[in-house]
Amino acid sequence: GFRKGHKNTCKNNVPKRTEVKLRGTKWLLAELYKAKPIYPVRAIFDVLYSRNSRHPELGLADELVRAATRFYNGDEEDVALAVEWYEKMADDGHSGAMFKLGECRETGKGVTEDLKKAAEWYRKAAVDGHIGAMEKFGECLETGKGVPQNSVSAKVWYDKAKNAKKASSSSSSSSSSSSSSSS
Repeated sequence: GFRKGHKNTCKNNVPKRTEVKLRGTKWLLAELYKAKPIYPVRAIFDVLYSRNSRHPELGLADELVRAATRFYNGDEEDVALAVEWYEKMADDGHSGAMFKLGECRETGKGVTEDLKKAAEWYRKAAVDGHIGAMEKFGECLETGKGVPQNSVSAKVWYDKAKNAKKASSSSSSSSSSSSSSSS
């Protein structure tokens, strides 16, 4: 696998240590999804969170939020752990985690229900480009849930969400059509 003169890189020009960390990371992620992982789930998450902080190129943030969501749909102890993970990831600026915290605050699952905080988390995620949060923040503004009612601002956020969906679907269809035309 190594090229002559390049002892510190693997076959795809990925630094050797990063590839090893990626393999170990995939194993740890698999452990998170097992019914009975061999290590405590909190310890696994902490290691992965630490790796994500030091090596964002590994792309763990979305996977950590997905894992937290799996736990959020579990029993009460798992919900508390998921909320803790959402908070860590939201503090790091992950819009998906911000959106999930908005849902937590809106429903009161795992935390004290607080519509004002829910609207604030939705707003933060919406400003960061999260389409679902744009819709939810628009809904908050339309109904006055946690924020003063403002139908004009609500329409602005609904339009932003609609435009972001269009842009997202056109970019995904153009990339799939360009890859199929180049085949």
